[in-house]
Amino acid sequence: MEEWRAECDYIGDFHDGYALCMKDKIWFFIDEEGKKCTREFDEAQEFANGYAIARYYHDGQSDVVFLNKDCKEKKYPVSKTFGNVNAMGNVWVSVNGNDAILMNVETGSFRLNLDSGEYLQQVLDNGNAVVMRNPEKEKDEYYRNQAWLQFAIYDADGEILVPYGKYSYIGLFKNGLAKYSTTGYVTRIFINGGMESINYILNADPDDIIYGRNYGRLGFINEDGEIAVPERYRLAMDFTPAGYAKVNPDNYPELGVYGTIIDRQGHELSGRSKIVASATYLEDGKWSSGKDEEGNYLSANNKGVVKVWGPGVKVASVNDVIATKEGSLYSFYRTTEDSLEPMFALNGTGQANEVICYRNGNVFEVYSGPQNRYCERYDPAGHRFAAEYVQIGPRDRYCAFIFE
Repeated sequence: MEEWRAECDYIGDFHDGYALCMKDKIWFFIDEEGKKCTREFDEAQEFANGYAIARYYHDGQSDVVFLNKDCKEKKYPVSKTFGNVNAMGNVWVSVNGNDAILMNVETGSFRLNLDSGEYLQQVLDNGNAVVMRNPEKEKDEYYRNQAWLQFAIYDADGEILVPYGKYSYIGLFKNGLAKYSTTGYVTRIFINGGMESINYILNADPDDIIYGRNYGRLGFINEDGEIAVPERYRLAMDFTPAGYAKVNPDNYPELGVYGTIIDRQGHELSGRSKIVASATYLEDGKWSSGKDEEGNYLSANNKGVVKVWGPGVKVASVNDVIATKEGSLYSFYRTTEDSLEPMFALNGTGQANEVICYRNGNVFEVYSGPQNRYCERYDPAGHRFAAEYVQIGPRDRYCAFIFE
């Protein structure tokens, strides 16, 4: 093993007794004794449920092979695979690049062949698959390339788990949950017969296709299609790995601005129910910030601790730091389980286009001036250690404190 670690650019974890290795962009597998047990491939996936999928190129074409638990190869005339081989020994494949077929790897037999007009939307970790179809095109001249979509879920053996018609919308699964609706409808815009432009619209009535009118409601389902959080939200973001999502319930009047934070059961946790606008949360999901109904900014954690910042103070967060802005004064606080610990404060320029970033957990950057070209850098204690004009201002919104 140590020999391989010294030679290889990548060595993965062991799955089903084998580890995937890469050396000079060539992939192969080794066993737990460090013995190389396969030939070399141009692409490969880790073992899952007793099988691995690999690809090699030759004579201007490529072949897909399936490796079993003895590293013996099986080859079928498939051009593409979707996801891993599931626990039933089945995998979604394409033969001509456009179709989607559920194939049994051991026998090569087809378990399910999607009909024309059906599309494979997503293959899930548990082997289930979300599919969608276009039942008919709309007759309206303006939306002549548009069709209302229908959704279903098949299990790992190709049996229908959630039939078409049960849900009028199923979104992409993120961290085990997906948005769903029974009251809204979704459309996809087709350009020149292809899916070059995608436009999802949720409306309460499929005959009313004006965006923003008569919205349906959203909830969340698990990977078996069971309802985890009932549909009652006008807008919902995907769940984070920490298990929290921003949602917009019916009683909050403005779409996209107002909202609150829920957990995977739909509970508005502790003091978070006070946050109704501009809701944001840290990566670990423990602290949330935003406005209350009176317009005061506050921060609250999942144990019920609430810090009210008061009028005239805006709040934002990045990673494990919460920042406040009062005029041109910025104050930074490190979050703990139960409190907010002051770090330092600095005076900015007060300009509307000023941008504060927090990078790599140890550098605070203040961009100001024309096109944000002037950058000052501070350490976590508030000591300035660099100031310079930069070629390009900040581009990464995810590391910036956004004071809405």
